[in-house]
Amino acid sequence: MMKEQSKRVLFPFSEETFSPTTMAALQIIKRVPDREIVVNKKGRTTEAFDEAGLDYTLLASDTLVSPSDFFPVAFAHIFSVSLPQFIFMRQLERPVDLIHFFDLTTAMTWWGTSRMFKKPYVLTVSAMERFSKVASFALKDARYLLASTPFVKETTPALLQQKMYVVPALCGTSALKESVVARERRAFLKQRGFKDGDVLCATDAAADHPSVKAFGDAYQRQTGKNVCVCAFDGEGGVSFSEWMRMVACCSFFIGFDDCSPNATGFFAAVGTEIPVFCIGRGIYLDVADENENAVFVDVGDAGKQAAAIEDFLNDDSRKKALAASARRSYDALRKKTVDFMKEMYDSV
Repeated sequence: MMKEQSKRVLFPFSEETFSPTTMAALQIIKRVPDREIVVNKKGRTTEAFDEAGLDYTLLASDTLVSPSDFFPVAFAHIFSVSLPQFIFMRQLERPVDLIHFFDLTTAMTWWGTSRMFKKPYVLTVSAMERFSKVASFALKDARYLLASTPFVKETTPALLQQKMYVVPALCGTSALKESVVARERRAFLKQRGFKDGDVLCATDAAADHPSVKAFGDAYQRQTGKNVCVCAFDGEGGVSFSEWMRMVACCSFFIGFDDCSPNATGFFAAVGTEIPVFCIGRGIYLDVADENENAVFVDVGDAGKQAAAIEDFLNDDSRKKALAASARRSYDALRKKTVDFMKEMYDSV
């Protein structure tokens, strides 16, 4: 549990930028007792807050400032959104001490207001892509930048790296009782036309990605078991909120090196203690440790990969050892992350 917070923190969110990082942000926000949350519209973001029991203010706005916007467009949008933000800040019963943004678009949308009220802010960055000159101002103005993985920091301009820290986006999932797992898995499989004995696995790849289909077909040929894939992207995918609820009910998690692997999804799976398989050596390089929190499967084609995974799943001793090791590493990382965030907020 985060120690008592001395600073009042504002957490603005944009529905249009909802992502796994949004879900990971909840784990930090819930540990900040003196907080104010604001969202620009109803949607997946507010649903996540409702499920987590977090109060928020709805500050309706359809205007966002994109990292790719050039000067005229960017400043026109900043000007149009500043008035309602100004009124919101003036009407707060107690002023906030700092702001934490979890994406660059929201930070740019609130950039004018943060400067107007002279509020320092922290910005979490999940990917460092090409950005405009205006976006560079928002990045430079941040008191701290938080990178979700070491790779993000490595790809950040050197000048910005000086104030950037690596803080993994942890979603806070956990193992469930066997009775709950069986019930949830049975319902999920039935809803999608599968039988109770079929295999349910989780992935951070798109549900309709060719690698996912190839693996499912190969696994069926190797084991005779049908595979139902629980994914939060692509045709047939579920919402990330539902994926978070279901991942602990899956037999294993699998990530593919050609499917834009997501570190947030990886950590969510690790936290459940289910086996995590990485297809290919070039995947999760900065967060996965072999036999510590994951198993690398880089043998041959999809058929050999499926066979290797089935062999591991049939070895109870290896499964238990990996689950225990993954839980220890995840809990240690979560404690380190929470302690760092508390110290960082107090230092701003």
